[in-house]
Amino acid sequence: MWRFVWKSSIWGRTVSPTEATLFPERKSRVIAGIFAGAVSLYLFFHPPLFSEEPNAMFFFREGSASLQKKDYRAAVHNFRIALEKNPRFARASLGLAQAYFELGDNARAEENFRLTLTLERESKEAMTGLARVLSSTSRYDEALELLRKAAATDPGGAEINFAFGELYQKWGKNNLAVSYYEKVLRASPSHIPSLLGLAELYAQSGRYDMAERYVSQASRIDSVRPEIHLARGRIRLGMALAST
Repeated sequence: MWRFVWKSSIWGRTVSPTEATLFPERKSRVIAGIFAGAVSLYLFFHPPLFSEEPNAMFFFREGSASLQKKDYRAAVHNFRIALEKNPRFARASLGLAQAYFELGDNARAEENFRLTLTLERESKEAMTGLARVLSSTSRYDEALELLRKAAATDPGGAEINFAFGELYQKWGKNNLAVSYYEKVLRASPSHIPSLLGLAELYAQSGRYDMAERYVSQASRIDSVRPEIHLARGRIRLGMALAST
C-alpha cells in the first residue's frame, strides 16, 4: 500500500495524514514556515524599492515639482543632488539653470544652460534659456543668434517667441518686441509674461489705457501672481506722475 505523505520543500519535514489530522496546528505552522521562507527568498532576490537609496530620477522629479510650485531654492537643492548622482543628466542641469535664472543668479544659470547644451546640443529649452540670460546681461547679438537657432527647430514655440520679444524690449527695439508678444498671444492668449510685456511697453509710451487693459487681462487669468500686482502698481505710479 502506498503511504501518502505531505512534505515541506524547505525543511524536508514529512507529515503523515494521521498526524496532520491529530495536530492541525502543526500543519499550519509548517505551511506558515514555507510561506515565510518563500517570501524571504523573493525579497533576497527582489529587494523592495523603499529599501533603496533615492536615485537621480527621484531628485529630478522632486526638483521639477518644486520648480512648478515656484519654490526655486528647493528646486536648486534637488536638481544639484540629481546631478551629483548623475553628472550627465541633461534635464537636471536644465532644471537647475531655470531655477537659478528665476532666482536672479545669471552666472550660475548661464553655467548650467551651457552644461545642458554640451550634453544635449539641440535642446531648444536650453538655447532659449541661455538667450534670456544673455539678453539680461546686454549680450544681445549672441542672444539673437541662439534664438534664431532655437526658432529653426520650433518656429511657433510660445517661449521662444516670448524670448524674442523680451530680447527686443531690452534692446530698445520696441516695435519688434510688440510684434513678438502679439505673436505669442495669437497662439496662446493666456500667456501672462507676454501680456505683462505689452503692458510695460504701452506704459513706457504713455498709453496707460492699453497698459491697464493688458494687466487686467493677465489678472483675470491669475489674480494672485505677484508680478501682475507689481505691473499694475508701476502703471498707476506712472499715471500719477504723468498727471502732475
